Amino acid sequence: MLEAYRKHAAERAELGVLPLPLDVDQTKALCALLENPPAGEEDFLKDLLSERVAPGVDPSAEVKANWLGAVAHGETKSPLISREDAIKLLGTMMGGYNVPYIVRELDGDLAQLAAETLKHIIMIFDNFEVVKKLAEELKDQNGVLWGNQFDNLANTEAHIKTTAEEIWTQTAGQLDGFICAVGTGGTIAGVSIGLKDKN
Repeated sequence: MLEAYRKHAAERAELGVLPLPLDVDQTKALCALLENPPAGEEDFLKDLLSERVAPGVDPSAEVKANWLGAVAHGETKSPLISREDAIKLLGTMMGGYNVPYIVRELDGDLAQLAAETLKHIIMIFDNFEVVKKLAEELKDQNGVLWGNQFDNLANTEAHIKTTAEEIWTQTAGQLDGFICAVGTGGTIAGVSIGLKDKN
C-alpha cells in the first residue's frame, strides 16, 4: 500500500496537484501498519494518518475514527500513536464519527484532554443530544458554561428586534426572501417572525 500511494503521490505531483485522500481499503491497511510499522516508515505512516484521510463523515474517516477510538480507549495498541495522540487526532477530524470516541474518554483517566479536545469541535452531527446532556450536567462546574441557545427565547427575540429591523431598513422594505445558515435556529426564527410582522 505504501509504495502504491507513493507512486500515486508522485504522479499527482507531476500534474501539480495533491494526492487523493486515502480510500477505505487504504485507510484500513494504514491502521494495520500503524499497529506493526515497518522500520523506517514511522513518519510517513503518521503523516498519512494525520494528513491524507479525509475528515468529517467520509467513509475512510469512519475507519480512522474507529481505529483512533480503539487506541484512545486502550483496546488497540500502536507503537507510534499513544492514547493521548489518538484523542488529539480525533480532535482534528472536524466532527462526525470522531465525537462518540472523544465523549467516551470523558469518563476515563484522559478526561481533561478529551474535554479540551471536544470543546473545539463544532460539528457534532448525530451526537448533539449527548453533548447537550453533558453540558447541562456539567454546567457551573469546572468552568463549563451552557448557553442553551436552543431553548433561549431571548435569542429569537433579539433577532426580531435587531436583525429583522436592520434588514428591513437596509432594503427599504423591498425584500423577496431571506436565506441564512441555521445554527441554533434563533436567527432564522427571529428574522422570519420580524419580517413577517412587517409584511
